[in-house]
Amino acid sequence: MKASKWLYDLCSLFPCCGKSDMLKQLSLGQRVKDLTAELEAINKERQLNEVQIACDPLDHFRQLTRQMNGSQMNFARVKGRGEEKEAVVNMLLNEATPDDNVEVISLLGLGGIGKMTIARMAFADPRVVDRFKEERFWIALSYSCDNDLIKRVM
Repeated sequence: MKASKWLYDLCSLFPCCGKSDMLKQLSLGQRVKDLTAELEAINKERQLNEVQIACDPLDHFRQLTRQMNGSQMNFARVKGRGEEKEAVVNMLLNEATPDDNVEVISLLGLGGIGKMTIARMAFADPRVVDRFKEERFWIALSYSCDNDLIKRVM
């Protein structure tokens, strides 16, 4: 009631604008605030539920590593990717940079041309396995990846 009295007094100062127009705008503004609060609550609940679902994020990536480490893939059936695989393996086996930073190797190209296969082949290469031993892990990223989850896993 206080808002409508205040609005009525304000409208009496400006006869050109109607009281009903101002009340509609006030009502609409409150509805927008309520919807925003509801959406924020839904988003917060969604984030909490994702954390509960992925209570052990490492388990998911361990399973991916087991599936993608090459032991279940028949690389003998892969044709025409030897040069590309060797290039990636050579990049992985090069000595670390002087400042010992982690390097990223990006495999770019259209979908379906064999980027994942090349990465799997290089990951499973005996020279890479021997060189990195326990330092190897596989993370498959998608367009909708959770950066915070990846940071925690790494």
